[in-house]
Amino acid sequence: ASWHLPRLIGSEQAKRLLFLDELWSADRALATGLVGEVVADEQLHAHTAELATRLANGPTFAFAQTKTLIREGAARSLPEQLQAELAAGLLCGRSADGAEALRASLEKRSPIFSGQ
Repeated sequence: ASWHLPRLIGSEQAKRLLFLDELWSADRALATGLVGEVVADEQLHAHTAELATRLANGPTFAFAQTKTLIREGAARSLPEQLQAELAAGLLCGRSADGAEALRASLEKRSPIFSGQ
């Protein structure tokens, strides 16, 4: 928590959450960036299923590259990160998913990604 929270919500909000034992509302957690979105209880299952489907049907190879860039980016300088993004972009462009994205665009259809 002491490493992640300040990076997610800032030092001051992290201190409030860790030191003061406050119960945060969903709206407050959303406003500080602790959570990405809030849905009603009765919509939770349908909403998470829809998100999972979107992610599973997306360019998972590119998602993996992006996750790596995000995870490793905090330890890099901006020029280093830009170089890493260029390398990842070239890798994605040369991937099977990259070729499928281009074909689908030219054929005016939704892509079917393979994760490769």
